[in-house]
Amino acid sequence: MNDNDRSVSGAQVSAGAEIKSESRQSSIVEWFNRLQESRNAGVRARLRRARNRAESLGEPMAIELARRLNGKKELQANDARTLAAIDLSRVLAHARQHEGRRRFMQQLGWQQFPGSQSESDAGAIRPILAEIRFRRVLLTTPGEDMVTTLIRLVRQLDGTVNVESLAWDMMDWYDENRREKVKQRWSFDYFAANQPTSTGATTN
Repeated sequence: MNDNDRSVSGAQVSAGAEIKSESRQSSIVEWFNRLQESRNAGVRARLRRARNRAESLGEPMAIELARRLNGKKELQANDARTLAAIDLSRVLAHARQHEGRRRFMQQLGWQQFPGSQSESDAGAIRPILAEIRFRRVLLTTPGEDMVTTLIRLVRQLDGTVNVESLAWDMMDWYDENRREKVKQRWSFDYFAANQPTSTGATTN
C-alpha cells in the first residue's frame, strides 16, 4: 500500500503521509470509540482538563494511544512521536464523533476553490476557519501551542472530526522531516485545490 492508498472506510485520509497499515488506522478509531463510552466519562473529563502533557501522562488511556500509534516499536519517553501521541489524547478528548468522509482540513476549509473570491462574498462555500486564522495555524509549533490550536479547531467543528486524519497529521507535525508535507496538504485541502472554482470567482 503506498501513500495514496491510506484510507478510512475506503476514503483517502492523508495523501503523501507515511504508510500506515489498516490495523493501525482502525486502531485509532477503536481507541476513540472506547474513549466515548460512558464508563470512560471520567477519563475524557480529566484529559480535557489536563493543562499540560505531565497531567495527561497520569491516564492509562493516553499511554495506550501512544502504544497503538507506535506499532510494534518500543516506546521511547523522549521520542517526538510518543510525545505527539500523548498530546493527541488531550485533543481527541474534545471530539465527540468520527466523520471519515473528508480530511480534517477539508472539513474546516473552502468547499470550492475560491479563486479571487473573498470570504465575505462566499456564502455557503465560505470556510469554517477564517483565512487569517488558517495562516496562523501553519505557524503552530509542536507541543502546547499545537494542542491549544487543535482543540480550538475541534470545537469549531462541534466535535465532529475525521479522527484518523487529525491523528496522523498531528503525529507528522511533530516530525521535522514530515511537517512541511502536512503544511502543503493542509493548504491544498483548505483551499479546495482539487475542487471546481467557485461560481463568480476569478483566477489569474
